[in-house]
Amino acid sequence: MPGNWTNPKVIAAMIVVVLLIGFGTGYLTATYTIQPTSSKQPISIGLVLGLSGRYSYGAQQALSGARMAIQEINDGGGVLGRPLELIAEDDRGVVADTVSGANKLIDVNGVHYLLSTGASGGTLAIMPIALEKKVVLLNFMTSSPAITNQSGIGGNPWTFTLCPDEFAYARAFASLVNTSEIPANSFSFLAYDMAWGRDACAAYVQYIEAAGGTITSTNFYDPASTEFTTILTKIKAENPGGIITMTTTESLLIILKQANELGITLPVYNRAVGLGPALIASGGNLTEGLYGMDPWYAVVNTTANTEFLQKFKLFSGTVPEQYWPWSAYETIHALGEAIQKAGSDDAEAVRTALTTIDMPSATGGSIKFDEHNAAHNYVFIAKIRNQQVTIVTQGPG
Repeated sequence: MPGNWTNPKVIAAMIVVVLLIGFGTGYLTATYTIQPTSSKQPISIGLVLGLSGRYSYGAQQALSGARMAIQEINDGGGVLGRPLELIAEDDRGVVADTVSGANKLIDVNGVHYLLSTGASGGTLAIMPIALEKKVVLLNFMTSSPAITNQSGIGGNPWTFTLCPDEFAYARAFASLVNTSEIPANSFSFLAYDMAWGRDACAAYVQYIEAAGGTITSTNFYDPASTEFTTILTKIKAENPGGIITMTTTESLLIILKQANELGITLPVYNRAVGLGPALIASGGNLTEGLYGMDPWYAVVNTTANTEFLQKFKLFSGTVPEQYWPWSAYETIHALGEAIQKAGSDDAEAVRTALTTIDMPSATGGSIKFDEHNAAHNYVFIAKIRNQQVTIVTQGPG
């Protein structure tokens, strides 16, 4: 099991790992209790995430980030003197499984705090469950503006978002249109045909047009598609200044390859695929000049981020490829701070306490919620130059 087992506190801890396969359900339920010697009842936290399926690698890293935070908190004596316990449900990246997994965590495992899934459609689907059952839902990964619009004063006081939504990314991007970093002012979109892809495109169109830019076309593709030459040929004929993609890693690599085969040399501005060593190794020269937009990168130059990277590599044996493990890690710490501040693990008291926290982030920003229960940490635009990720700019989320 990955972790810093040379730490005396960890050696002294009681570590229980239970893997249960639900008969006929296809769920993987993983209960990780990393508990300092104590007779006190743990505070349970649920996580529903695609631990298998198309999001599995990033999801497994997110799980490691959450576990690392829980181990740190428990090594420090827990929260209110009680250890934290993480119970994870595998939704396979399927919305119906996100719903059933969330219900299981709440109704069977009795969690009052739930970290949400890797797809905006899944988060939107379980928001009504959190509202009805009065469970704190912590959205640490998904970015549909509909989530933040419906949270807090939008009608659902139980949902909190710790990652930027697509409006934040779009604002940051539009601020660079027609500058030396993004000299283009016309763009074509190539996006996943799902709630997140459509919401993201709408946000970018709004801000790009407000900045004086134009949209030559908006193109959506089936998530299962591996053939993009027809769309790319159409985009090439439109001759925009750049292509904005909202895709998975697998799709992006195919798009870059097929664009190269068609002789397309337009810059590609990617949202959602983390710029990291694995992407560069897989895409090689095809990734040169590729842009990315995320709330975290390994190259963010702060002491706290350097420390996070060192701890994560030691704990998991891997290097984060995208922001998910960092976000899961900081979300657990924010929840722990709110429980401590509430002086109780009562969900209503913790929900109220969350609205008042102001916690420093490893990126140099902070986690502090607005009236829509959305935190506005930093947004970063990065670019691959000479096979290295570099930060182009940063701004408030």
